[in-house]
Amino acid sequence: MDELLRKAKQYAEELLKKEPIVYSNELIIPKKSGVYIINFVNPSDEAMVYVGEGKDLHKRLVQNHLSASENGENSVFRKKLNRLGIHFGEEMKDWIIENCLFSWIEIPDIDMCHLTEKLVIAHLRDRENLLND
Repeated sequence: MDELLRKAKQYAEELLKKEPIVYSNELIIPKKSGVYIINFVNPSDEAMVYVGEGKDLHKRLVQNHLSASENGENSVFRKKLNRLGIHFGEEMKDWIIENCLFSWIEIPDIDMCHLTEKLVIAHLRDRENLLND
C-alpha cells in the first residue's frame, strides 16, 4: 500500500506543478486515462478549480466538458457551471474556452487515477497536506 500511495503522490505532485494551458482546437489531448485540473474564474470573480479523472482524457475534456450539448448529465463540471448561471449549449462552450485553463497527466492505471484524483483534491482543500510527508 505504501508503494501505491507513494506513486499516487508522485503523479499528484507532477500534475500540480504543470502550467495550465488555454484550450484551442490545435491542442492535442491524449486518448489515454489520467487526471486533469480545470482552473476558472466563476461569474462572481472567484477563482475555482475542478479536478477530475477519466479513462480517455480527450473524450472527457472535449466531448463531455467542452461540448455544446444542451444537457449536462455527463459532466459534474458543466452542472456546476449551470448552477452559476452559465447556460448549457454554445454559451457554456464559449464561456469555458474563454475562461478556463487546463492541465492533465496521463496515468495508465485507472485505479491509480482514482487515488491520484483524491490526493489532488485533498491537497487543494488543504486537508492534512497529504502530498507532504
